[in-house]
Amino acid sequence: MPMDNEIENQRQASRLIEARLAKLARLEKANMEPYKSSYSHPEGISTSAALHLEFEKLPPGEMSGSKATVAGRIMAIRKHGKATFIDLRDGAGSIQLLARENVLGEHPYNLLDELDIGDWVGAEGEVMRSKRGELSLAIESYELLTKSLRPLPEKWHGLQDVELRFRKRYLDLLINPEAARVLQIRSYLIKEIRKFLDNRDFVEVETPMLHPIPGG
Repeated sequence: MPMDNEIENQRQASRLIEARLAKLARLEKANMEPYKSSYSHPEGISTSAALHLEFEKLPPGEMSGSKATVAGRIMAIRKHGKATFIDLRDGAGSIQLLARENVLGEHPYNLLDELDIGDWVGAEGEVMRSKRGELSLAIESYELLTKSLRPLPEKWHGLQDVELRFRKRYLDLLINPEAARVLQIRSYLIKEIRKFLDNRDFVEVETPMLHPIPGG
């Protein structure tokens, strides 16, 4: 049975990749560049954490009157009629994008159907808070930055296989926010320790690493 499940999972993954390749072809046919080398905005790109901090007192259901530009990876897509909600994650956290057909226009809005979880996008719009209290960006334009061809691990259960988590650290850091937080703390601690010793004239000596023969 385990072998049968693994084979079926591989077949399902292959079907998903084929579907994404078809979407990629349609995007290219629509003259949408699926792999941009850069993304910028004259007023800069805001992080989700900075927006949450700046608009933490914005009441539910209110528009802020301020525009912002964000970029990140799609982690969830929910479509309700002529409105689509997208959860976007960047290196600092997450923010919700609200896309409406009457704002984007019919063609750009329909192209949202070609996006998948895992894709990288940039978007610009007005900061608002939904009636449910979710800080959001009512987007007026968006750009596909990178089309993801491989599906991410299943949404609700995440990445729980310990062996797979250590073998594919990039997936672990992407799916498990706690693992990413631990890595950030570790990086910060190492930087502070190095700064502490540097300020006291210690000399850092590199020891052999990744050698086939152990040494010291």
